[in-house]
Amino acid sequence: MFKTVLGSLEDKVIFTVVKRKKEDITDSVTAYCSLLIYKAASFPTFFDFANDSFPRKLNEEKISYLLIVEIEDYVVLLKKNIARLASFIDDLEAIDGKVLSGILVTSDTAFQKLKLTNMNMNEDAVRNKMYEANHLENSMPMFSADQSIVQSVRMTNQRETCLLNTSTSKIAKFGSKKNIHSLLIWIADIVKKLNTYSTIPSFLSHFAVPIKWKDKSKDLKPITVIINLFELHNYIENALSDKSIYRKTKQGMVDKSLLYSWLSKKGSVCFKLDEKANKESKDYVCHELKDNLLVRKNKSGIKLYLKNALATFYCKKDEEYIPLVDIMNTMSYFSVGFEDYSYIYYGKRLYQNAKILEQKSSILYVFEVFEVLNNVTSEKGSLTQDCTEFSTDSIFYFVDDFFKDSEILVCDDLGNEWADHIAIKNNSISFIHSKYKQESSFSASNLQDVIGQAIKNIGNLFPDDETLKNKTEKFSKCVGKTNIPRCRKGDYEDFAAKFREVRSNPNAVKEVCLAINFISKKELTEALANLENDTGFKQKHSVIQMLWLLNGFISICKERDLHCRIFCRP
Repeated sequence: MFKTVLGSLEDKVIFTVVKRKKEDITDSVTAYCSLLIYKAASFPTFFDFANDSFPRKLNEEKISYLLIVEIEDYVVLLKKNIARLASFIDDLEAIDGKVLSGILVTSDTAFQKLKLTNMNMNEDAVRNKMYEANHLENSMPMFSADQSIVQSVRMTNQRETCLLNTSTSKIAKFGSKKNIHSLLIWIADIVKKLNTYSTIPSFLSHFAVPIKWKDKSKDLKPITVIINLFELHNYIENALSDKSIYRKTKQGMVDKSLLYSWLSKKGSVCFKLDEKANKESKDYVCHELKDNLLVRKNKSGIKLYLKNALATFYCKKDEEYIPLVDIMNTMSYFSVGFEDYSYIYYGKRLYQNAKILEQKSSILYVFEVFEVLNNVTSEKGSLTQDCTEFSTDSIFYFVDDFFKDSEILVCDDLGNEWADHIAIKNNSISFIHSKYKQESSFSASNLQDVIGQAIKNIGNLFPDDETLKNKTEKFSKCVGKTNIPRCRKGDYEDFAAKFREVRSNPNAVKEVCLAINFISKKELTEALANLENDTGFKQKHSVIQMLWLLNGFISICKERDLHCRIFCRP
């Protein structure tokens, strides 16, 4: 094991200490401790050693250590400046983050800091968020908390303050430094609590529930993968002294700095997955990348594989070239969504939003029914150059009529649009996104299209003055090649001033509206009841996906203090 950790550094190591010792912690508790300490020297990567003006004697020296404690059925790792542990850790079963947090929580525990990851698989959704307060359990907004994964938590009580990273099963205890025996006593106490742990509800029970991968893996079909380029870029920026990404060619390793520049500009990228033709395979491929990105279900979890051109990219660490995909797998810079939207694979673990059905009532509240939407036959109608209004049997006409009392109503469809319609009335601004589909009620893909459009444009509810001014000019024109004025009500020249007025009002109402014909509230209500009662029906998977999409849409709106409304068929 220690030989693997040293790897290619062996010829650069100045000294090494290796020890294995049996330690009696108490009369009945014994631990076996294996210790590796070494100091290694390497050349600074910012020097150009092709240039003889730099002296070869200049180098960087780092002291690293790895302590492995074996106690009963548990293995505890303590390390600094150590890499190449992945293969060793993969052979171990990580302790459930829910269990680790459970043994640390007491009746007087105060939760002071939380880092959360969103289970929403929309690439434009907020991926990570942080909360910090004296008592988060009293002050944190909890709507859709069960759609968030706890990445790390800092908690304190009368005896100690701990930081727990649930995705890596890492515990850090704040306080004065202790000797090795005191450290082993603390580890033994943690092990004792693990052996006697029983589930007790706590503040952390509100969040997504970790599930054992082996218990559900056979039933789950991956359909999407999000590559988190934010985190990959941060790793390269902070953990690697060499910021370049290299491509392996017949001539050797070639610096591809442009790829690193591209990574630094990207955030999260979502790809759809399909099963391979081979029924025996556990692989799922991304056709968007010509099958060069592959997601594989293993016994222990999920891994990414890059093929052909994508497999040639490497990062450089400690004088070694590491495949980019190895970093993505080791650091778990990806999430996988499934056909059953209540599950997500993140941070080498499977999570479930077990309470999603409990939110069906709050989800149904956002639906407003209109009989006229039973009769619409298109989104805008059959438009010609002579048209001055949208067709009376179109969704755009319905929106025009519904918001006819607005001070200003504009059609922003086509081009660099913020929404299909924007309405301003008194102290409210509404962004309305319309979608017509012939299929009715249970098409998750139709709902995903319009929700994705709405989420992508939420930021435009908070524009700067220059952007508002540029947007106003568009509303002096007509829609496409018709004679339908883009300004449907009021004076377009007042748009920017009215928008600024509402924007500056702390009590203003900002809302995101969806106007759709392909969902019936009655049919959706019945389908959700069937789900709750575990009654089998043909569109079960689609309804689960829709429920997940709606839950994510509402939670994103609430996080930005926005109202959300969905106009649909009765």
